[in-house]
Amino acid sequence: MPPPRRPVARHSRGPLHRPGPSSASTAALLRQGAKEAERDHEGLVVTVEERTGRPAAELAGAVDDIGRTQLLVLGSRGLGSLAGFVLGSVGLSVLHDVRRPVVYVRSAEPAGAGDAVAAGPGAAGDVVLGLDLERPAPPALEFAFREAALGHSALRVVHAWHMPVGFGQAEIMDPGLVQEIGDGTERELLTVLAPWTERFPSVKTTAEAVMGSPAVQLVYASAGASLLVVGLLLRGHPPGGRVGPVTGAVLHHVSAPVAVVPHG
Repeated sequence: MPPPRRPVARHSRGPLHRPGPSSASTAALLRQGAKEAERDHEGLVVTVEERTGRPAAELAGAVDDIGRTQLLVLGSRGLGSLAGFVLGSVGLSVLHDVRRPVVYVRSAEPAGAGDAVAAGPGAAGDVVLGLDLERPAPPALEFAFREAALGHSALRVVHAWHMPVGFGQAEIMDPGLVQEIGDGTERELLTVLAPWTERFPSVKTTAEAVMGSPAVQLVYASAGASLLVVGLLLRGHPPGGRVGPVTGAVLHHVSAPVAVVPHG
């Protein structure tokens, strides 16, 4: 028996910004899309709705109206294989206003379009979670494990680290120091993951502590993945505020769908 499907709010590219009645062509396009989705995904029930007003406000209102919505999905046209979601004012506002996981999906590019990203270290179809050990976010951890379980996918948890301040060029003088710090970071990562691997025993989980920029390492790790999951700390950020550098980088440069899970 297939796993139960979660209710999802989806963003149509219909003319939400235009006042007045909806055009017949837009309504027909929505109905056609709903029929195609139900045809391609057995058991899926799709409803469509058109609204007028500011897109971010209407999306937030639609999610609140539905009540049971667990996930909001936004689409975007790509700008080549290195350009992911174009994060404009709507994307920023939705991130801070909805306070539910938001998945950004860019349109597929033709084979060979743009600059290709080298395949990452994992298997195609993995779920990848970017985890900050200083602030491990339980909502992001739970989301990633649940998505991997629902999709029968492996989960790769990636934490990027730097040499501590003050070590200077110690890694050049003593390469063994890098290995020692890396091993300690990996043990810490495994400790954080232990309760989750026990809770989700069916999910094959690997932990990767890699030295370097978090944004760069996540872009590389997510190549070929089915989903990249990152957390978004809301505390201290006003509605419509900026996203962090890592979230902003992966949204612009990752070709896989990106799930941003708010917490705090």
